[in-house]
Amino acid sequence: MKNINKLGLIFFVIHTVIVYSIIGKHYEGSWGGFFLFILDFPISLLMLIPINWNKWVLFGVIGALWWYLIGVIITIAVRKKIT
Repeated sequence: MKNINKLGLIFFVIHTVIVYSIIGKHYEGSWGGFFLFILDFPISLLMLIPINWNKWVLFGVIGALWWYLIGVIITIAVRKKIT
């Protein structure tokens, strides 16, 4: 449990909450998917590949992992700058 990045975990949880709040609302047309596409860019570009992935799996799981990775990268960059 010690190796879990706190900032990455915060980003992961915030992203998951945003995704499920968008899934739970009704948007006219595809606005909900567009918000998620922008939120998860550039990972959301995988959505343009014609494969049979559920878009909520892509945004909910892979997008959350993407934001965890962003938190890890920010933490590493800040630690290198401090030292």
